[in-house]
Amino acid sequence: VDLCVLLRAGDLLSKWVPRILPVSRVDWEALLAGLAKGLWEEVDLSGEAQRQTRFRNNMESVPRVFVPKVVAYNRDVMISDWVDGTPLRSIPSTDSRLKEAQALMRDAYCKSMYVDAFFHADGHGGNLLWAENKTSTKKEDGDLCILDCGLMVDIDPSAAEGLLRLSLHLASRDWTSVVDDVIALGFLPDDLSPQLKAEARGIARRIIGPYLDVGGGAAGAASAYKISTLFDDVSAATLKLPTSLPPDMILLARAVIQLEGLALRAYPDYRLVDDILPVAARIALRSSDDTMGNSEARTSLLYDLLYENQDGNEDTYRGTDEMK
Repeated sequence: VDLCVLLRAGDLLSKWVPRILPVSRVDWEALLAGLAKGLWEEVDLSGEAQRQTRFRNNMESVPRVFVPKVVAYNRDVMISDWVDGTPLRSIPSTDSRLKEAQALMRDAYCKSMYVDAFFHADGHGGNLLWAENKTSTKKEDGDLCILDCGLMVDIDPSAAEGLLRLSLHLASRDWTSVVDDVIALGFLPDDLSPQLKAEARGIARRIIGPYLDVGGGAAGAASAYKISTLFDDVSAATLKLPTSLPPDMILLARAVIQLEGLALRAYPDYRLVDDILPVAARIALRSSDDTMGNSEARTSLLYDLLYENQDGNEDTYRGTDEMK
């Protein structure tokens, strides 16, 4: 029933939204069909078993992170190894285990999104377990176990590299490149006019900038916004910019929001982009034999992010303190 409702909603939205937002390029049928596909895959346990095995293999290279082994499966039943652990949602915010788990979550998801192009899109606190090390007396000595691979997203390697570039450009507050990255990821069209690109840069700086600078998630950034300006920017983004919503990116946003929520429990002033920056930078500098491209190109990317050259003068550092 849920699938039918989603597909019917896509049909209705594709007919009515253009009348209200004529510049919008959202393909509502494709968007909701993509979300419906995710719901369908969650009830296909045969497919889930295959995705879990693939994800388990990917996570083997991430220290202290693991995915249970699939023992047997068919379309209706899947059996995995039993794991003794504590769901992260049950761990108090003052507990040191939550801080340890947050760092492991960051490493796991950075590799998933930037390297494997295959990520877990349902990372809430019930699907993440803290498995304690039985041989250690320290409670923070443990591993992160990721459960429930029903909702996994497989993206194109070029999109994974695009996400890596976007993260690095956000970290350096390079709004020109941020808009270019958003275009490459499909949120804005390739033929966007110079005038609308300038508009998009200003909107991104005013809306995303406080979120990056203040920390504490959306609630923390709220104090840095002027309500009237924020309303104008949101209206301009809605009414002027021909935005699209790629289904895979919507599921990615959902996963990031879930992970940020868990991180905010451990660190109330948490800043997502600055936290993932060291991991993203290491990935950008990996050797040219991995799937993300040429290492020299990545080194050049990092240098361009950190240093600015104006009128042929000596390069000047433009990164944030965290980037040092």
